[in-house]
Amino acid sequence: MKNYTTKTLTLLCAALFFLTAVPQAFANDGTNSEGATGTEVGNELTGNKKETVVNTELLGGFNFGIALGLTMDIGSNERVESAEVVNGIVRVTKEENDVPRIMLETHYFFTPDYELLNHDQGEWGIGPFVGIQNGSNEIIEYIGAGVMLGFRRTSESTDSFNIGIGVVLDPSVKILGDGIEENQPLPTGETAVRYKETSQLGLLAMISYGF
Repeated sequence: MKNYTTKTLTLLCAALFFLTAVPQAFANDGTNSEGATGTEVGNELTGNKKETVVNTELLGGFNFGIALGLTMDIGSNERVESAEVVNGIVRVTKEENDVPRIMLETHYFFTPDYELLNHDQGEWGIGPFVGIQNGSNEIIEYIGAGVMLGFRRTSESTDSFNIGIGVVLDPSVKILGDGIEENQPLPTGETAVRYKETSQLGLLAMISYGF
């Protein structure tokens, strides 16, 4: 049985880091909290006022995003890339249980009426998402769903930085064929490793750029 404790803790720690650090960086990007610039001082002396355009459109509703995701298989079968027979024993030479993916996602954000991480109402949202990845042989190779938290990058735009956690279904997982087990002899009468494809669930963590 596979041990996912260390992987899961690492994944959650990484998500928490992005959740706290990255939105703060976006919120403070391009700002100067130490004092006014020379241009601003000049404007005050001459009586000119600099107007700041603030986007009042809420972050909520349906939107799309390009996502970088990581999936970890949680099914009962190991994802096998290749295996060979050594002295009559089946040896797996390459596994692929943790897979990075580039996905297209769509999400729906609700906008609670309170502040979160220095983001006012309407500048952050939370809600469900669905992500897909197309393949070379299938139109949809992977599909995932879960919960996503998003933060508007700046007050002047509707672009957002999003973090999502959920599950993914892979309909074409390559595993060892029936009757063949890792580190065990081949079934009687067989001389080569057989494979088969099956569907399997996995954990999904992603970060995305919403537009």
